[in-house]
Amino acid sequence: MKKLFALEAMHDLRAPPLRLTGGPTTVLADRLREAWELVRRDPFGDYSYFRRAVRPNELFFVYAPADRPALRAYLDQHFPQPQP
Repeated sequence: MKKLFALEAMHDLRAPPLRLTGGPTTVLADRLREAWELVRRDPFGDYSYFRRAVRPNELFFVYAPADRPALRAYLDQHFPQPQP
């Protein structure tokens, strides 16, 4: 469950927000179009990132914001970035 919440926190994995402008007919048409695209793309079930990516052997590293300077110093020391 913690892994699912960690993945949900990654905003780039979320679907774009629904467009709710143009009245109820436009909203209904947009939702029907999205539903059709999902069925057309994967007619036999859910193939979302969360279904494919959450594995029991994954590691998620959790650190406190106060640890950022020490982590940055460690990364800079062991993995220096090439200068352009």
